[in-house]
Amino acid sequence: NDPKTANNTDTDTVTLADPAVTLAKGVSNTTPQPGDRFTYTMTLTNAAGAAPAYNLQISDALPQGISFASSPDGDFTPSGSGCATGSEGTVNWTVDGPLAPDTSTTVSFVAELCTSVSIDRAPITNTATLDSFESLASGGRAYPGNSDIADVTPRFPTIIAAKVALGDNPTYIDDEFAWQITVTNTGDGDAKTVDVQDILPLNWVYVDGSTTVVAPSG
Repeated sequence: NDPKTANNTDTDTVTLADPAVTLAKGVSNTTPQPGDRFTYTMTLTNAAGAAPAYNLQISDALPQGISFASSPDGDFTPSGSGCATGSEGTVNWTVDGPLAPDTSTTVSFVAELCTSVSIDRAPITNTATLDSFESLASGGRAYPGNSDIADVTPRFPTIIAAKVALGDNPTYIDDEFAWQITVTNTGDGDAKTVDVQDILPLNWVYVDGSTTVVAPSG
């Protein structure tokens, strides 16, 4: 028998590690023009010293003005007809894991900026969410994740027309008279189609074949 039983007890502390995953979102082009395509990428990182993470659930609900094009690893659920309605849908991913500590993985999709009839120059914010992740492949504890955003700011053309008289002043009956119209794009986006109209005032007649158009190079 041990006459000193008080010294037969010892204590040790065990710290249980949880997975600690965060999501960060980026976009390949922050200033697209209508019709441009670009890639959103979500990076999922498990912190150093954490436990492995499993069953990561990620979602991205597309905002008005952004239309889904494709994804190498996500499932798209449409909620409308894309840019025609402004109700584009949601992209979802499941990353089975394990996502080891101090490592990252990515998911992505390609989107298209809608035509200018459905957007303006205001930044368009797109939010991705790490909805949940778990500590085991099956039957583990579930953890909530974070959200992150990426903005795109559309670029648009701004067209300004300036007109100057090239003919003699004064001019007389039956004299030909010329004007020059210069159209300038002062915006930050390309002008795909530019229509110019000049309505002649009373008592002026257009001279057939007299129009000359000088297009910009490129």
